[in-house]
Amino acid sequence: MKDLSQPGILTAGDNAAQWAFDLPEGVVTMDAPATKRAYALLTVSVSRYLKGDENGADEAWGLVSEFPELARVEGVLDNDLKILTKTRPEWEGQTAAFRKRFSLSTR
Repeated sequence: MKDLSQPGILTAGDNAAQWAFDLPEGVVTMDAPATKRAYALLTVSVSRYLKGDENGADEAWGLVSEFPELARVEGVLDNDLKILTKTRPEWEGQTAAFRKRFSLSTR
């Protein structure tokens, strides 16, 4: 999470390229550093929540809660959670609790 606040972290190296996510609804791309940062922070939020760090999850989510493109980023996160629960069915309860905590609906 600290690294995400460094200038240029999302515009250098591999992060300079467009991020593309293949969702059932179609491909979602992320070009802008702010959009990439929002997605990365939501991923941090999930990771912290699954590790039992609810405060850390709240902190990461709070950093992007007012982001204008939050719905698009949440759509990618929603797909990530679906893949996670397919791969790790034992985390289904935790991912459902995460969705509920942050009002993240299944699309």
